Amino acid sequence: MWPTYAEQIKAGSDARTLAGSYINLYAKVMEKDPTSIDLNDPVLRGAMTGVDEKGNFKPMGLWEFEQSLRKKPEWMNTKNGQDTTTDVGVNVLRRMGLFA
Repeated sequence: MWPTYAEQIKAGSDARTLAGSYINLYAKVMEKDPTSIDLNDPVLRGAMTGVDEKGNFKPMGLWEFEQSLRKKPEWMNTKNGQDTTTDVGVNVLRRMGLFA
């Protein structure tokens, strides 16, 4: 189920612990409770079980994962998404001299 982390899991690591950085980032960006994110979540699994151009398993980098989360329509419903959009709009208006 987690081919990228097979060796670590065989060595005794817990899949949830290995996914911790992704879960915490996912929870932060999407404003969710980290305990509500299941290991079977398709977004989480997609980030952790990616494949490179040679067919080797390769997890998505955390920065890349964050950017992919911000492209999701659901992100715009979060306070973070709304604040970011507002900030961008205000900065554009300031540069145009329309907002003090």
